[in-house]
Amino acid sequence: MPLVSLAPLLADAQARGYAVGAFSTIDLDLAQIIIEAAQAEEAPVVVALTAARASTVDLHALAAAVRVRAARTAIPVALHLDHGQTREVVDAAMDAGFTSVMFDGFGMPLAEKRRQTREVVEEAHRRGITVEAEVGHIGRVEDLRAGGLPAADHLTEPEAAAAFARETGLDCLAVAIGNVHHLEPGQATLDLARLQAIARAAPCPLSLHGGSGVGDDALRAAIGAGIRKVSYFTRLARAGVSAIERRLAEAPATLVELLDAAHQAIRADVIDRIRVLGCAGQAQVGRRREG
Repeated sequence: MPLVSLAPLLADAQARGYAVGAFSTIDLDLAQIIIEAAQAEEAPVVVALTAARASTVDLHALAAAVRVRAARTAIPVALHLDHGQTREVVDAAMDAGFTSVMFDGFGMPLAEKRRQTREVVEEAHRRGITVEAEVGHIGRVEDLRAGGLPAADHLTEPEAAAAFARETGLDCLAVAIGNVHHLEPGQATLDLARLQAIARAAPCPLSLHGGSGVGDDALRAAIGAGIRKVSYFTRLARAGVSAIERRLAEAPATLVELLDAAHQAIRADVIDRIRVLGCAGQAQVGRRREG
């Protein structure tokens, strides 16, 4: 089916109490593997590209490849720009054909971030594109280890988040509740009470970044409390590297064999995440909405 925006996926997840997986790619091959894994599980899926990689990945080529691959499946696929720090990269993604964008705006004064987010929302909605934004800040474990501010200093405040969402008209709100980018599985400690308060106050679905560091029990609890989209990359990358290391330990291998081992491991991990998120078998979202 054609590429879809994030909106129908979030609406269905909200109605049915599951979360959609947003899996980051680094190239066209990994994007295809993500879609194939979702197709195997009959799950809606978000193929994401972190804006920091926009200088190394041709946005138009990626959008075209994902569009063609999605058209050959019966599952809904959204193409999302993650953590867009500038208007320039967000605009470039929309021009290239992405169906969802995240405007991060970290470090901006709140009034300026609100103004720019509202402008992004207006332009994106005019094109049928959804917008995600972040209130609070989801840091990286590398920054924390280097002496950056503790994650607890950047947590999302429920009323501030709700006000920001209402004032900007965004479609999805990324929350900071103890989740951190690049953690090992199970290392994150989520503030579920804070999440519940945000979910009660916010007028839109909620997104959890740094999903790789969240244990399965905590993840299920977060979904129960209102999370509708969960982002992954770190655990996929580590699964691929580990598969290559194991293959090399067995015997000399060609590049094709190493890549195949990595791809199979990543595909298996995407399938595992889809099942834990509860979105396996939910690919009918597109047809449910059309009907």
